[in-house]
Order: sequence, then C-alpha cells, then structure tokens
Amino acid sequence: DLGIRDRIEEIIPEVSRIRIETCLLLNLHFIRLLEEGKPIPVIDQNLVGRAMQCTYAKKAQADAELQETFDHHYLPLCPNRPINNCLPRITNVLLDLRNQLLSNIKNHVAVLFQSRHRAFMKLLLREAAPGVPFFEEADEDLESCTRLLTTATLWRPNESVQELLPEYPRIYGRIPEAAIECLQDLVDSVRPEVGPLPAASQSRPHLYVPWMRIISEESSDRQLRSFSLVPHASFSAPFIAITPTTWPELQPKSGKRKAPGELRDAFPSIGRLESGGKTFADRITTDGVSASVYFPVEKRTPPPEDRMVHIHPKQRVVGLDPGKHPDFLTGIAVTGDWDGISHQEEVIGLGTRDFYHRAGFKNRTFLMHAWMSRDLDVAAFNKDAPSGNTVSLEKFGKRVTFVSANLYCLVRFHTARRVRKLRRRVTIKKQIEVDRACKKITAGKKTVVAFGAAQVDAGRTKRQCGPCESVKRRLSSHHKATVVLIDEFRTSQVCSTCHSDVNKFAVLKRQRVMEDGLPTVTEVGRREDEDGGGRTSYKTCHNVRACTNPLCRMVWNRDVNAARSIAWICMSIARGEGRPAEFTRAGVWG
Repeated sequence: DLGIRDRIEEIIPEVSRIRIETCLLLNLHFIRLLEEGKPIPVIDQNLVGRAMQCTYAKKAQADAELQETFDHHYLPLCPNRPINNCLPRITNVLLDLRNQLLSNIKNHVAVLFQSRHRAFMKLLLREAAPGVPFFEEADEDLESCTRLLTTATLWRPNESVQELLPEYPRIYGRIPEAAIECLQDLVDSVRPEVGPLPAASQSRPHLYVPWMRIISEESSDRQLRSFSLVPHASFSAPFIAITPTTWPELQPKSGKRKAPGELRDAFPSIGRLESGGKTFADRITTDGVSASVYFPVEKRTPPPEDRMVHIHPKQRVVGLDPGKHPDFLTGIAVTGDWDGISHQEEVIGLGTRDFYHRAGFKNRTFLMHAWMSRDLDVAAFNKDAPSGNTVSLEKFGKRVTFVSANLYCLVRFHTARRVRKLRRRVTIKKQIEVDRACKKITAGKKTVVAFGAAQVDAGRTKRQCGPCESVKRRLSSHHKATVVLIDEFRTSQVCSTCHSDVNKFAVLKRQRVMEDGLPTVTEVGRREDEDGGGRTSYKTCHNVRACTNPLCRMVWNRDVNAARSIAWICMSIARGEGRPAEFTRAGVWG
C-alpha cells in the first residue's frame, strides 16, 4: 500500500530524532544529578517515557528534576532547536520505541558496569605492582589476581581474599603475604563504593551509576578513555513495529482500530509463512525497506531424562572453541566412539575476516565512507564532533550542542533509502554466511555440537562475538543440531592427549634494522645486561602451546587443543562418566 509506505517514510525521521534526543537528555540528566549529589532515579518505563515526552510534548512533565534538566540545561545548549513539535497519531509507535530504549539502557549500564569494573581493578593492580613485584612477574598471575579482586568486590562481599584464594590454583600457594595484604586493602577500599552487594546491575542498574562515574573520572585523570552512562543512540533508521495497536496510526487517515485478523489480511503473504505449527504473532517490524515477521514459538521444557544428550558411536560430534581473531570459531569433528586421544577427523576453522568480507561489511564500510565524504555537513560532523564518552557536564554539553546543531542533516543522511537498502543487503548476506558456517560444522548430518562457554562468575557465561552467537542460535533452530554448552575451564591449559599442563611456546624476538631509511636486515633482538654483555630475548606466542609431559611433547594450536578438550568433556558427560577431573575446579583444587 503506497499510503502506508509514505506514512512510514514520514514517521521514521521523526522517531529517529526523538530517540537521539532522549538518549542525550537522559545522559545529561544523570550527569547533572551526580554532580549535584542527588540520587539516580529508577530506570524504568516512566523515566524513559517522560524523557521522550520532553523532546516533543509542550506540556511540562510530572518529574520535576527531569523537567529542570530539560529547561535549564538541555534547551540552553540547543539554541537552534525548533519549537517542540511531533507528528500526530504516533503515540503507540513511540510506546514501542520506549520499551526498546529502556532495554538498551539497562543492558548498556549492566554490561558496562561489569567490564569497566574489571578493567579498573586491573588498573589498580598495575599501579600497585611497583610495590608488590608479584603483580608484574607474569601476565597470567595478574589476570588471576584481577579475577579474584573482581569476585571479591562484586559477587562475594562476605569473604576475604584468603578465603577465595583456593579457587585460583595458578596463584594459590605461590602468592606472597605482601600481595595478599595489598589485595585485601584494595577490596576493603572498593567494596563500600560499588553499591549494594552482591551486585545486581541487571535488575537495579541505577544503584551502580555513581560507581561508574567514579571509574570514569579516575580513567580521565589517568588520560585513559572514558565512557557514557547512557548508550549513544544510532543515527540509523529505527525499526517501527506494526501491530494491531499501531496499525491505525500508520494509515494515511485516521479510522477505527483494526482487529488482528484485518492486519493479517493487509499482508496476504503472511499466510504462506504459517506452517509447522507457526502462527502469526500480529507483529511486524520495518524500516521502510526491510521487514521482520514474528511467529511465537512455544518453548517446551523436557523432563530431566529427555535432557540427557545421547551420542551414537557413528554420530558426528563437533567441539567448538569460540574466539575473535583470526578465527571466530575453531573446531574439530570426530565420531561418537572417539577415545579422546586419536587424531580428529577434521579441523574446522571459520575466519573472522573472511566472514565479514563475504557478508559485505567491508563493502558497506567503503560505501558509507564515500557517501559521508561527499556530504559536507556529515563530513564536518564526523571530523569536528566532540566525544560523548564523558561524565563531565561541561564536556557533554559541548556534545549536545554539536549534535543538536547537525541533527536534521544527520537524520536525513542516515535514514535515506540508499543507506537502508545497503543495510538490508548486508543483513541478507550475513545470514547466508551464518548458514554456510553451520553447514560446514554439521556437514549435512545430525550433529552434536559441544560449544565452549567461558564462565565469568558463578552461573554466568561470557558473551561471545556476533558471529558466534548467530551460529549458535542457527545451529539448533535450522540445522537440527544438538548444541551443548560446555564450561571452558582449563580446556586450553591442558594437553588434550595426555591431560598434562601446557605452556606457551617461546619464540625469538626479531628486530628490523634500518639502513638509509629502508628496512634491510632482520636480526635477533638483544638486551644489554648489567655487565655490558648481551643476551637473546624471547617472547611467548599466544596461539601455540607445548605439552610439559616429557613422554608427550605435543605442540598444539591453542584453539584446536581447546576444541578437542571441549569435545571430550561433552562425550564423557554423555557417556555418564561425568566431567573429567582435569577440567573440574574440584579436581584441580582438591
């Protein structure tokens, strides 16, 4: 329907503007409250909805603090902003946008809180290293101390460092008393500042914003990169929800609210997609170029006896170790009767660079850079715009002023149909590449996939990069694979053949010698000793592991070794033998 399409084209720029201004206003509001020593309000639908209404409604809001931020801090920073105005009849569209923004803000605060807290703990340990040599002897020891410090300051507030040490076998028994005392002092100084413990940043993110501000200020004082308290809204075109509630608002003329059956009648092709028990969920999201149709899927929880994974002797079993670079997934394929020692049938490597190249991300980046360079307003904004990653009211105010002055030209550029069509092409190619990766893993067979899942703390797993998550979901939903999540504890630190420890492989450092400004000779790097002599210097190779067992002496690709261990753990559990002791915390800690 041309009328519906024209209406969507009219709504998208307005919704995009409201989304951008709402994020700017909330960020400015949080910074102002923190500088004035006032508590952060609960991040819920009411807060986000009132912030959105400030950007388009003429009526003052019930939240006095938020209205004060808008009137006395936000508006003075936007001298060229037109009078509040909004398209009529898009209330329900904005309600759906409010729910999306609320979810994005809560997830941003929770994820940022955990990652920045851990990085700050590592920074404190590095600063304490000159007084405690143990912290700078080995990077692995520093990582273990960082994990211990993070656990003690977030998840285990009632336990001392001495009580937590047995859970970290690498440093347990080796760490000196001075280092333990330093860790305990850091724990005692950090715990009162974080917020309610154990941390619950996902359910109560507003309680941890003050601690994030402290981390940001400390990072800025050390000339390190800071961050924003609220996510920056993208300038790209948002997806509008078409539901029985929003459907009347998308029609050129107002009319009676249509029933779900009439919404289905407006899109006859939906009926052809309903098969295999799928029914239309009365929801479509679109940006005017691409669309997603929603079908609810009933999640059935099988009884415990049916949750057991059964592996037949000739069944294909694949162990996958997720990563980022150079391969986002490294795996091995074996049969169900594999003994864990013999050579694998196949090594699977899915390269990150190849995936993004085939999916069209490189071409999209090239085209976007070319288009932005030709648009003078967008090019000037990209060159001169101040960063919004700050908790300073003055610095963030400059960001608000600059974005507000260029808001309409930015929305015009990023919501253009050519940009939306380019995004759609990349999305389609990405899905094709995800299916290609799944076919390479399953080889067209019914496969049991043991997927590595790194534990970051009790009961929580580390999120993998984008392609890993997409492949994991697609394997079980469209390729009839049984996906089993396996804890990666010690899978890369133990030889998959003899189950002995493996160490990093040392290689010679190389130094490029310049003659007449040109690299001509490569020599072994040398470091001067105190007596004036030189000795050859080495560096460790992260991707290579050497077994310490003198009877084995295998040299492994780190990811292949981890994938073999993950597959063996899955098969041991499926056979009823449980997780091998070499890969359990109880087996390591005794």
